[in-house]
Amino acid sequence: MSSPNQHSVETIDDVVVVTIGEDLNNPRSNMAFNDFLKEVYREHNPRKLLLSFEKVVFIDSSGIKEIILAHRHQQNVKGQLACAQLSTALLDLFKMVRLDKVFKIFPSRGEALEALREMP
Repeated sequence: MSSPNQHSVETIDDVVVVTIGEDLNNPRSNMAFNDFLKEVYREHNPRKLLLSFEKVVFIDSSGIKEIILAHRHQQNVKGQLACAQLSTALLDLFKMVRLDKVFKIFPSRGEALEALREMP
């Protein structure tokens, strides 16, 4: 499944991988991402969710809110969420607002997949 905004989803073993296909830096892109995640939840009901930021250059505060909402959703279903492939700038932003203490963040998609596979 992919969206007009180029978000995409694939399942690898028991992990649902969402590749965020654009910056989350305006109301339109943030709402489109929120809608895309709702569709992912309906169709895949993921217990293990990996958000790949490989195509994301910038994220604003409302985009961060969407990531936090995804994290809360995973907590509510007793699932796991990991983030991978953040650029140096995004990783610095996550650290600045202390989200590196909230999210499991991995430098590569492979490392994130391996860690999620080992989680119950």
